[in-house]
Amino acid sequence: MKRHFASALSSTTLIATPMLVADPAAVVSHHADMAQARYSDSLKTVRNLQSMR
Repeated sequence: MKRHFASALSSTTLIATPMLVADPAAVVSHHADMAQARYSDSLKTVRNLQSMR
């Protein structure tokens, strides 16, 4: 019985929760920032490894 109640409660919560819509430009900007940060971290790592030679 507890499983059914929890399932019903979670599905009701999902239905009652308003959808959050992100601005497409903000999403693109966020992904560009993340890509730049990852590239920068990788570049720093490569340079540190090369300096150890």
